[in-house]
Amino acid sequence: MPKMNISFKISFLLILRDLAFTKTLTLPPVAIGNHSTFPTLPVYVPIPPVPPGFELDTIWDESKPISPIGVYTAVINLMWELSNQSWTAQIDPKRPGPVVLALDNRVFAVTTIDGPTLQVGHVVLAYHQTVLDMYKRRPGFFTAITRIMLDGQRIGRAGLLPEPPLLGNPNSTMPDLVNTVNPPLVSSTKSVAENSGVVIDPEDPRFSVSWRFDGTSIPAQELFSSVIDGIATVAQYETNAQCASVTGVSFSGNVAFHVDDYLGAALHCGQISKAFLFISVVVFENRKFEGVEITLEYDNITIGTGDIFKVRSVESHYSNSTARIATS
Repeated sequence: MPKMNISFKISFLLILRDLAFTKTLTLPPVAIGNHSTFPTLPVYVPIPPVPPGFELDTIWDESKPISPIGVYTAVINLMWELSNQSWTAQIDPKRPGPVVLALDNRVFAVTTIDGPTLQVGHVVLAYHQTVLDMYKRRPGFFTAITRIMLDGQRIGRAGLLPEPPLLGNPNSTMPDLVNTVNPPLVSSTKSVAENSGVVIDPEDPRFSVSWRFDGTSIPAQELFSSVIDGIATVAQYETNAQCASVTGVSFSGNVAFHVDDYLGAALHCGQISKAFLFISVVVFENRKFEGVEITLEYDNITIGTGDIFKVRSVESHYSNSTARIATS
C-alpha cells in the first residue's frame, strides 16, 4: 500500500531541560490516578504514600474558559518533558520565574518557581491534580493556578492559562514570562486510509512506535486523561529503568492505556513514556478518538506492545496477566 510522510506538529515543554538540577531529599513515588475504580486490572505500579506536608490549593477564574483539548495536550507535553528528569530533581532556585508550554496558542502551562525545594515530582502532581479537578467540576475548564505547598510554605505554582503572562502587568497572578520554548516536530508515516502508521523517534531513530486504530469509539477526554495518568505514573522512575508494564487509567476509570514488554524484552520507562506521548500526537492530529493498538520496536525488533481500550473489555485483554512493576 502506498504511504506518505506527514509531519505532526507537537509542542514539547522543554521545561527544566535547560535548568540546572540537583539531587535533594528522597521523595517516595506518589500514587497517581484513579486506580481504586479499576479493580479488574492488575496494579502495575506500587502505591506509596503522598509526601508529608505536600498540599495543593487551586484558584479558579471562571470568567476565562480554556480549551479542554488544549489543556490535555499541553499537560501531556509538559509531563513528558518532566518525565525525562528524576522524580526528586530539584529545580534550581537561582533561576526563578515561569517556563511556558503552548499548543497552537490554545493553552499555556506556566510553572513558577517560588522556593528552593520545588521538585519535578511536585510539579507533576500539581498538574495531574489540577486537570483531574477540572474534569470533576463539570464544567471546570477555566483558567486555574494551583499553588504548590510544602510544610505550609508555597514553593511553586502550576498555571493553565488562555494566554501567557504579560510583561509588566501589575495585576497578573503569575510572574512575567521569561522562558519560552518552540515546538519540534514528530514525524509519522501513515497509511492512505490513516488507520495505521509508524512514529519514528526524532531523538533516536532506532526507536519507533507502530499504531493502528481499532474502530472502538472512545471519548477524547477519556483517551487523553489515560495518557496523562500513564506518563505521570512512569515519571516516578528513571528513564533507563527497566519497566515490564505500565497502565494509565482515565479519570473516570473507564479507559486504560496499557503497555507491556514483549516476551521479556528490555523495555525502559523512557520508551513507554515516549509511546504515551507519540500516540497522543497521532490521536490529536487525526482527530480520531478510538482505541489504538501499538507496537514498540528498537532496531526493528519488537520490545513492547500495548493498547488503549475500554475497561469493560479488560478480561478479554489481560485475563492471564500478572502484576509486574518497574525496577531501577
